[in-house]
Amino acid sequence: MLFHFMKIIKGLVFVLVAVSGVDGYGQLITADPIFPVQTDSVIITYDATEGNQALMGYTGDVYAHTGVITSESSDGADWKHAPSWGDNSPKYKLERLANDLYQL
Repeated sequence: MLFHFMKIIKGLVFVLVAVSGVDGYGQLITADPIFPVQTDSVIITYDATEGNQALMGYTGDVYAHTGVITSESSDGADWKHAPSWGDNSPKYKLERLANDLYQL
């Protein structure tokens, strides 16, 4: 079961990369600031009622699997600065703001 949810979160992070430059209502994931630079702190908000709604209504803990593609990456799947799968450290846990709304 954990593997399934971690797979969903990996997809969530992929979507984050795709939409992080988009802001507005009805977004699965939003980032603040919209265009962060290396020295910024970023707030990520995840709305489980959007997208494929795979986690809508889920009441357990939700964790983000984050990483970046850098000039040192060998391809688009070679994430750098990413935790190991299954690393449910508190720093990766999303805070539940309301039903189906989370923040990291």
